[in-house]
Amino acid sequence: MNIEAPHLGMYDFMYGRYLLKSYFDIEMQDGDYIEHAYNIYKEIGNAYKARYMHKALVGADCKVILPCNASIILYVSTGDQWDSKTNAIDWLDIQGIGNPYVRGFISRSGMNVMYNHQQRTITRAEGEYIPYSLEALGDRYSIKVDPIYIGQVLHVGYKGLCTDMDGNPSLYRKEAEAIAYRLAYMDVQRDVFKHIPAAMQILPMIKMKSDVAMAATKVPEHITQNEMNRVLSVMTSHDRKVYFSSYKI
Repeated sequence: MNIEAPHLGMYDFMYGRYLLKSYFDIEMQDGDYIEHAYNIYKEIGNAYKARYMHKALVGADCKVILPCNASIILYVSTGDQWDSKTNAIDWLDIQGIGNPYVRGFISRSGMNVMYNHQQRTITRAEGEYIPYSLEALGDRYSIKVDPIYIGQVLHVGYKGLCTDMDGNPSLYRKEAEAIAYRLAYMDVQRDVFKHIPAAMQILPMIKMKSDVAMAATKVPEHITQNEMNRVLSVMTSHDRKVYFSSYKI
């Protein structure tokens, strides 16, 4: 599939596992990491969305299975062409259609609350726009079209969660670090229950760092430190009503 714009500054979902090893020398199996990291990712609550274009062959049942990260369908057409001003890249969807974690995250978080501040360009589809109906297919969604389109390749434009090449959500560095710190805190907490003295000593420290890392993810990545300082200055300045000689009651 094609995506509206490259994920500038974003990392794949497994980057938190690398940071966990790099920062704390803790190794986790891929399955264990994904299971815990998804729960932490849902706790963080961020969900970045972009526009995608998915090409699919219409089967004998007149259906096209949508990728797992699809949340809002923009169009279904017989052909498309990217606008000349669009910065687009090719995106190979290997496991995205069947990724259960992304499907579960979208269904639990609500499809109408996703936001992507990197959405800069506009895609324009060309060709014949065709009617369709949306159907549930097990734990996925599919669109159904008229039988005359059987065997044709259709172009489906949609908005969806930004994913990496494995179909997992893409992360910014602050989110990957928060996942690593929270997993480290969970590991120390487990040692505390085993009555390991060293774990009891460092538990307050790692919990504080984990909380700070989680709180940092609430500030959008595109807001600079200077912009944040200006926001905080306005919030804490008691004489802000006299700015620009405007005296308001």
